[in-house]
Amino acid sequence: MSGFIGATIVNTFVDGALGFAPVEIGPNWSMSRPTLITRLQTLPAKWAMATVPTGILAAGAIATAVGLLIWIAFGTFFVRRYDRQARDRMDPDLLAYVLTKRHVHPVR
Repeated sequence: MSGFIGATIVNTFVDGALGFAPVEIGPNWSMSRPTLITRLQTLPAKWAMATVPTGILAAGAIATAVGLLIWIAFGTFFVRRYDRQARDRMDPDLLAYVLTKRHVHPVR
């Protein structure tokens, strides 16, 4: 995904700068004269330019994944610790009352 987004951004800007595609920003667009450069010559430039945004986006995706894993790991640790102290347990008498005195309303 990161490579696709980075390649799309780089291809759009490079093609617009070289005159192979129009540059569109909102309702405005402009088309420059095509330069005398072959498509094969633009390929290494695009590859070189795509490494930066692709690396940034990939690092962001990895950081997000690691952050979620840490968040889940700490969450399970603290939930277990909280549960060990029995703070969320219902009084047995109240639980028995709730389970025996359920009021079921007919569906209308």
